[in-house]
Amino acid sequence: HFEVERAFEGQEFTVIGQMEGIGNSSNQTTYDFVDRDILRLGERKLIYRIKQIDLDGEFSYSPQAELSLDDISGLLVTAFPNAFQDQLNVIYRSLEEEEIQISIVNLQGQEVWAARSQNDRGEYQVNTQNWPAGIYYLSLFTGSDKQVMKVLKL
Repeated sequence: HFEVERAFEGQEFTVIGQMEGIGNSSNQTTYDFVDRDILRLGERKLIYRIKQIDLDGEFSYSPQAELSLDDISGLLVTAFPNAFQDQLNVIYRSLEEEEIQISIVNLQGQEVWAARSQNDRGEYQVNTQNWPAGIYYLSLFTGSDKQVMKVLKL
């Protein structure tokens, strides 16, 4: 299996997730992992690595990968799970201090949920129980930036 580890600058690595491997294979396999806490952390520099643990207990580490939020400007947003059923989690962080308008619209352009915030970071748990299945668009607007993301209700 694989363990995904994260550290902040000058600190020890901690395990933030685990993925099962497919075992022995001569085919190239792709794995992915989403750090859903990145916008909650408030850290400007993050360091990641993968620990591969073999069936015999031996392990090795990948090279470290650094992510600096200083290199990113504007508005960051994540929504999960995507596809969702009864709840959609929306987490945002703006690198500017300005009002943020958040809305979710259906394919007919009808707004089904909206919020406004003066905070540069936030989190919403949107109750979607009564929404029909289908595609929706999540939009976040500030005075200087816009992010739009497609989300799917099962």
